Amino acid sequence: MKRKGLAVSLVVVVALASAAVIYWCAASRERHELQRRRHQVTDVELACMFYADKHGGQFPRDLHDLSEVYGDGSGFLARAVVELELVAPGAHRTNDPDAVLIRERTADAKGCRMFGHVDGHVNMLGGDGRPVFPQPTEPGM
Repeated sequence: MKRKGLAVSLVVVVALASAAVIYWCAASRERHELQRRRHQVTDVELACMFYADKHGGQFPRDLHDLSEVYGDGSGFLARAVVELELVAPGAHRTNDPDAVLIRERTADAKGCRMFGHVDGHVNMLGGDGRPVFPQPTEPGM
């Protein structure tokens, strides 16, 4: 009888440990995907800045125009064209941090979407329009 109770306890412990490992792997995969999406927006923003510097402050009208920065056969650019869009095509360089330059075409399963701003910062807004990532605060605030 004691062995049966011990076996059941062991099965429960192994099941809980397995569930924790599966949860950890899923959370890790989600963090990796968010980081990939954030880096993609940041990389395209940087390419838009290079393009604007070369073209007198004029941003590209379409992400296809960035082929001169990335090269014609860039797999990264091909993925970016599918996943991202320019919100203000042909916009001039501005100091307005609220002027959105790039955003993901579609929201993820949670209704969140990455946005890249002209000043170089990236954030993610939820379906309700509020930022998902905590915004950095100035020291002393």
